Amino acid sequence: MLLYYLLLGETHFTHLHTLKVVTIELLVANAALSETKYN
Repeated sequence: MLLYYLLLGETHFTHLHTLKVVTIELLVANAALSETKYN
């Protein structure tokens, strides 16, 4: 489990920051995919 490793290997703040960045990247990638699909 990658998230479990992150939780163990990093401080709580860094873990939350990483999670936020990953979530934003996923949302951006998803939006880009949707645009490509429907255009």
